[in-house]
Amino acid sequence: MPGLRSWRRRTTSTMAAPRKHPDELRDRAIREVRATGRPIAHVARDLGIHKEALRGWVRQAEADRGERDDRLTTAELDELKQLRRENAELKRAKSARRLRDETLMPLIEQAHAETGGTYGARRITHVLRREDVNVARCTVERLMAGLGLEGVIRGRRRRTTIPEPSAPRPPDLADRDLTASRPDQLWVADMTYVRTWPGWAYMAFVLDVYSRMTVGWQVANHMRTGLPLDVLETALWRRRIKKGSGLIHHSDRGLQYVSIRYTDRLADIGASASVGSVADSYDNAMAEALNGTSRPS
Repeated sequence: MPGLRSWRRRTTSTMAAPRKHPDELRDRAIREVRATGRPIAHVARDLGIHKEALRGWVRQAEADRGERDDRLTTAELDELKQLRRENAELKRAKSARRLRDETLMPLIEQAHAETGGTYGARRITHVLRREDVNVARCTVERLMAGLGLEGVIRGRRRRTTIPEPSAPRPPDLADRDLTASRPDQLWVADMTYVRTWPGWAYMAFVLDVYSRMTVGWQVANHMRTGLPLDVLETALWRRRIKKGSGLIHHSDRGLQYVSIRYTDRLADIGASASVGSVADSYDNAMAEALNGTSRPS
């Protein structure tokens, strides 16, 4: 209605913002009311204060002195304001955390899927950081738990390294320094196992230390020397290794790797055989790390 709109405009234009009175004026007005007993309206008029503002001051002073229990004290009001501010900050923090979680979850799911579901929180954290995603491991663990994701869980251990005491043992040329300055300078070889419905399956592989690439692998239902030897032949063919290439082949002391057939093949192409100690995963740590992610149970 035109009349109502014009009235609202007039009312809005005449309403002034609440005045902020000095603390000294407030204290003086309260003392005047309490000491003299004069009506609040009279004291407010004399001091140029709105009477309702003064009435609120007086009531608050009475509450602070414990003279009335129908309103909070100033200290309680300050505490309530602080709690409200903290609650608002928590809500903002939770909202920011939820938004970040919604951004991270698909990245975690993608990284987990690309590793065949084998990587746990630690490795997925490294994957994300390599992609310039700054995230804490505890955050990845929390989100993976919420998504129902986990890395491989190692089951009952099966023995694949069976030493042969009578076989000659090559020296340990790696000496736990599993680093290389060029491709095909140092290979590490090992065998692992996977439980399947028909029975145990055994996998042999050869890993190039420089590129971290598996240059040969094969699966069989046995652990005979033929399995790792076939893998070695595959790796030699794929990498076109020639005699005199300076290749070092490092493995554990399993009977397959120190057998005459295997060591003779290494000698044929001029590769130096290197063997670690028995039952020491640190001597072939890179191969053992691959073993851990290739066994789903």
